[in-house]
Amino acid sequence: MRMLALLRAGIYIRKNKKKLAIEFSSYKITTADGVTIHCTLMGNNPERCVIIAHPFGVGSMYKDIVALSELLSDEFSVVSFDFRGHGKSGGVYNLGFAGVHIDMKTVLDDVRKRDFKKVAIVGFSLGAAAALLCASDAILVDALVCVGCPPRLPELPGMHKQKLISRMLLRMIGVRLGDKVEPYPSPEEIASILPPIPKFFIFGEIEVFPRDVIETFYSKVSEPKEILYAPGAWHASLEGNEILIREWLERNL
Repeated sequence: MRMLALLRAGIYIRKNKKKLAIEFSSYKITTADGVTIHCTLMGNNPERCVIIAHPFGVGSMYKDIVALSELLSDEFSVVSFDFRGHGKSGGVYNLGFAGVHIDMKTVLDDVRKRDFKKVAIVGFSLGAAAALLCASDAILVDALVCVGCPPRLPELPGMHKQKLISRMLLRMIGVRLGDKVEPYPSPEEIASILPPIPKFFIFGEIEVFPRDVIETFYSKVSEPKEILYAPGAWHASLEGNEILIREWLERNL
């Protein structure tokens, strides 16, 4: 049943990729460990930039990422990118937060070199975890929006008993999964040492972790912070709440 759920999720993801309907430019950067990261730049605000980091499995062309990028680009410069092992980026994704932390740091460092006065990150699930790790690592971020941030790494269905089938299904949706599990600090472990910047957490009604686990995690997050449970939303899905993110960023960035 869990393998069937993964297959259905894969079909949904493949059907819900979307092309950008706005002007953009693409470029590539390289991480410290030699992985090529594909990035997309939209908008033309020279002072404020928003980095959008996608969840596991979907890449930056997923419909929710594209919709939010297009909406925010009216007011901000926007950078989206593919994590290692996803989309047009190189490498493989090893289970854990180590690799995506490196990717997020590389993108953030590159954006900072472009002389924006303010930089925010909107991270979805895996992307939210990477954003929190960067913020806790003394890397300058001015505001954080975390959609469906997992307190810790959830277990993927079938990864231990049916590895080959799981990897084949993931490859069908564009994820190149490595063989390693990389132990690394989790969001719940670094939540209390996050810097005193504005933080906005959004969770769906249907999440990977139970509500009590999410609330315990959120209670550990340093102030200032806000939380929203989006009615009808699934994990890492906005269900029309893109405008709330833009309004929050207008106030806090």
